[in-house]
Amino acid sequence: MSFETAKVTKYMGEEMMSLKPPPGYESWLDYAIETMDTRTIFLDQLNGPSPWGRIVQREEMREAARQELAELRAAKDQLLLDLSPPILTNRKEERRRYDDGICGGKQADNGSS
Repeated sequence: MSFETAKVTKYMGEEMMSLKPPPGYESWLDYAIETMDTRTIFLDQLNGPSPWGRIVQREEMREAARQELAELRAAKDQLLLDLSPPILTNRKEERRRYDDGICGGKQADNGSS
């Protein structure tokens, strides 16, 4: 695999080479959504009961897949934020400073009651 067609990713600390998505797509999942077969399920629902209780248009199917991918990306981003050691350290430091009264904690209220 040449450098131009591959990208290096890390999985569990190990570097891996993977095939880059086609030009114009951020990822293979984006490519899969934009090129997924919606015709078959669209026609199936015309010939029998729709799994959604109504006729769902092909673009609605694709938009639902886009939304699901966006939600997965948001969940991944939130998980990375939650697990980020510098952020957790900063939160602990902020909590300690608050508890010590430096940032409006217990000691800051002395004499106000």
